[in-house]
Amino acid sequence: MKILTLFFLTTFVLVWEESKSQTNFFKVYNSPETNEVYSSVETDDSGFILCGITEIGVGTQVLQGELRKIDSNGEVQQIATFISTNKTSFLSQIIKINDPDQPYIVIGSEDSASINYISIWHINESLESINKQSFNFGISFKNIPQESICISDSILYILSGLRRVGYPSLDLSVLKINIEGDSLSYYLPSAPGFHFPTDIVSNPVNNGIKVVYSGLSINDKGTIKLLDLDSDLNYLSVSEPDVLIHSNTGINNFNNSFILASTINHFQVNDHLFVAQGDYISNELYNLTEIQDNPDTITNTGGAKNIIYLDSIAWVVGIYNLEAGQWPWQASPSWIQLNRLDSSLELIDQHFYGGEAFYMSYDIKGTSDGGVMVVGTRYDANAIPHLYQTDPFVLKVNSEGLIVNVDNPEKPITQEAIVLPNPGNEFLQVKLAVQHKSADFQLFDINGRLVLEEFLQADMQRIATSLLKQGTYIYRITASNRVIGSGKWVKE
Repeated sequence: MKILTLFFLTTFVLVWEESKSQTNFFKVYNSPETNEVYSSVETDDSGFILCGITEIGVGTQVLQGELRKIDSNGEVQQIATFISTNKTSFLSQIIKINDPDQPYIVIGSEDSASINYISIWHINESLESINKQSFNFGISFKNIPQESICISDSILYILSGLRRVGYPSLDLSVLKINIEGDSLSYYLPSAPGFHFPTDIVSNPVNNGIKVVYSGLSINDKGTIKLLDLDSDLNYLSVSEPDVLIHSNTGINNFNNSFILASTINHFQVNDHLFVAQGDYISNELYNLTEIQDNPDTITNTGGAKNIIYLDSIAWVVGIYNLEAGQWPWQASPSWIQLNRLDSSLELIDQHFYGGEAFYMSYDIKGTSDGGVMVVGTRYDANAIPHLYQTDPFVLKVNSEGLIVNVDNPEKPITQEAIVLPNPGNEFLQVKLAVQHKSADFQLFDINGRLVLEEFLQADMQRIATSLLKQGTYIYRITASNRVIGSGKWVKE
């Protein structure tokens, strides 16, 4: 499965967008098997292709690579499973290139007996493999592709997790492949060790490659390292930011610098998100913005690619209400937290999606209509029958981070205030998004009678519920003359 660093309703299909005929939606693709999505790409007809894995047969734990093509409304059009004789396959990334006959590159790995391959499939719009390149790493190494970048439609850099035979810790590798031929070069750390890869980006200043990974701390400031390689993957330098950061860290180009999204811990509070700007040459971090939440709640960055910069807006994906140590079978629900920051890295607003199951994001991409798409997996601990399996989700929002209902375009379908824990008992807490400084909270019984009301003046406010009877209640949170949060709350 996709590598994560963790040091760590049901489906909405909403339709309305002003340009390009794309719509906004939040979809979960349920099935009895384990299915996961790690990457996505937009098609020429404003649809999308999702890249990930599927389980071959319920409960078999035999996984194969899978591509899922959806239209602009999120409806599934086609599914292609990548099955090779005597091999298991894993698909990690899909990239669009300028080739009308085979416009997509799919990156993954295959295992046959003790031999590991990095494989690249060149596919057409019908998800048919037109050409395939495979590179054999023998019995000593096993590469698990994590992230990749493509330069000028021909040079592919792949950041992978690396398993070395005889060494228990995860290492990293970077591969450079000419997709128009079969040339290959690679970088491996000079000595085996703990090097946990998270993200990769091209360096426009020196035309090199910058890799982000976790490793043993050098100066007791954190675990994140910045590795610089030249375009031929020759080692240049490695540095450790002077900030206590850890967990999955994403990186993206940001004008003539880069931006990082990760988690930070001051020991006084739980992990929460931060964003920082960095210098490509010195790797010095500055302009650091912390996205703090309630001290009792962990917010972790999404897995793999969790930050992009589009049209002067930085988008950062967080997983709100993470339970450390429970991944991937977290029993309590989480929210996909979409954060928007301006070009000065000041937080503009937040939106929450999910909250009824455990969500983990893996990829965020911009879309041609100015919005973004987030893909990942969903695990429901309360599913009947309980199968310990995951389902893919796709969240497509507009340029403001919203899903807008076609029947009422003035009312965005999003949560800007959430209630937890749910179920609860003696109390509940209301979390307001950063754009709201106050709000009104109302709680109704199932007959519609108002049983509790409170004015909220903090970003996280606790409300006593000890006098309420056990059962299901309906909550409504309003601010700025509109509903910013609503749903069911259960008292146990």
